[in-house]
Formats: sequence, structure tokens, C-alpha cells
Amino acid sequence: VMTLLFGGYDTTSITLSYALYLLATHPEIRNECLKEIDTVFPKSTNDEQLEDVFVLDDPALQLPYTQAVVLETLRLYPPAPMTFRTLEKPMELDGKHFPENTSVTVPIWSIQRDARNFPRPLEMNPRRWIRHRRNNCVDGESKWEERPLRDEEEKEDVVGEDTIPCANRDAFCVFSAGARNCVGRKLALQEAVTLLAILVRNLNFELVDEGYEVIPKLCFVFQEPQDGLPMIISPR
Repeated sequence: VMTLLFGGYDTTSITLSYALYLLATHPEIRNECLKEIDTVFPKSTNDEQLEDVFVLDDPALQLPYTQAVVLETLRLYPPAPMTFRTLEKPMELDGKHFPENTSVTVPIWSIQRDARNFPRPLEMNPRRWIRHRRNNCVDGESKWEERPLRDEEEKEDVVGEDTIPCANRDAFCVFSAGARNCVGRKLALQEAVTLLAILVRNLNFELVDEGYEVIPKLCFVFQEPQDGLPMIISPR
């Protein structure tokens, strides 16, 4: 339990900071995100009600677009830009032999920004992870749904809209993979999506300077905005 709580503290706050930055620099994505949140969790119109009920059980089902924003943020700005492994047995890779006990660096940042894995890699595009819902949605449901691992219908989406290949899940290694992957992946995603939805639902986040560009800095095993990411926050 302590690993889940404290291991996800810095990583979640870093992810939310970058997500708010990306929404501030991409107003069309921010507006679509707000549209989904307001549809699924409309604000109460009862002046006597002190607080709105906000319960998120399944982010991928309830807020797929908002979750896609979080996933795309993690792809572009992984809190841990690299990880390390030690080979437990010899292996062959690309014609080269690596003996047992070799220390290996996995460059998460570079892998997730490689055009061979994610076309147009520097572009913030939640559509890598979602598509328009194939069946009719009812009131209170998002019009988006999670894209399947092999989305054969990606070119048959809404006519006139830009298309992009489905995200390569095998190259999305922000939570690592295998037996030593992040034990708190599900909790981390649910936490990040819930907090992001609450923040943008109630507050406006704007850049202090329109020309501002975030500069990541390495801080031990994590990376974070160099200057703390100053923003102007106001009620929505």
C-alpha cells in the first residue's frame, strides 16, 4: 500500500502539470475535453447543493477522451524518462550478444518519441488512443471510445477529420513491462484522469506568457518542469 501511495505521488503531480500545460497550448483539445467532462458530469444547477457528485469508476469507459489526454501526456512527458534492467540470462539483439548480468538502460523518452513507434511523434494527439463511438451514445455518455489494439477502421472515421494510426501499445513503456512493471498502473491512471477532470471542470489554466515553452529537467530518476510551470489559474 505504501508503495502505491508514495510511488505515485510525484509521478501523478508531474503528469498533471504537463497535462495542464498541453491543454493550455492546445485549446481545441481542451475544449473537446471539457465538452466530454460536462456531458458525463454536468455541474449541479441547485444553488442549495454544496457540492457536485463526481464518481469515476472506469476512466476508459466514462471519460475516454480525458484519459487519452493523460496517456498522450505520459507518452510525450514520461515522469521517469528511463529505466534500468539487469539481464538474468544471455540474449541476442540485433546481431549482438549480451552476456548475463549486463546492465541495460531502457530510454522510455526516446522510444515514445520515435516516429517508427508513433507517427508524428512530437504532436499532441489524443486520437491515437480513441475514436468516435461506433454505437449510438445516450445522454450522459461520451461520444468517444477507446481504440482497440488493432484498429482496422482508423481510416473510416468521421469524414473530413484528420486520421492518425492507433497508438503502439508495445512501445508505450511509461509503466515499464513484464514481471517488474508498475504495480500501480490502474490506480495511477484512474487517479490522474479523475484529478485532471476535476481541475479543468472547475478552473481555467492559462500560460503566463503565450510564447512560453516548458523545459524538462532531470531530477534523480524523474524529470519535471525546470521552473515549476507557472500558470494563471482562475475559476471557470
